[in-house]
Amino acid sequence: MGVIDLTADNNALLLKFLHKFYSRMDMPWVNLIWNTYYNDGSLPGQKKKGSFWWRDIVKLLDIYKKLASVKVADGTTTLFWTDSWNGQALNLAYPELYSFAKDKGSSFKKAL
Repeated sequence: MGVIDLTADNNALLLKFLHKFYSRMDMPWVNLIWNTYYNDGSLPGQKKKGSFWWRDIVKLLDIYKKLASVKVADGTTTLFWTDSWNGQALNLAYPELYSFAKDKGSSFKKAL
C-alpha cells in the first residue's frame, strides 16, 4: 500500500476558507474573525494573531494571492501595493516607486 499525501487536499480546503474570508461572505465565523482580529483596519498577514486554525490558514496567504485577482469594492480588504487589483501587484510593476512608499501595507481605501 502506498502512502497518501493529504497536504495538497488540506491546503485546497484552507484556501477555500481564505476565499470566503476575503469575499466577506455572510457567515458567522467570517464575521467573528473580522470583528475579533481585524476590527482596527489591519489585514491578515500584518498581524500574527488568532487560533492555531486561523494561523494555519494565514500561512497560505501568499499562495492565495498568487491565484486570486482582487475586485475592489470599498477597498478595505485590498492591499494597495501587494494585491493584484490592476492586473499585477503594484510593488512588482513599479518597484522603485514602491521603495518610496511610507506605508507599504496600506489598504486601497486608506491609500486613496
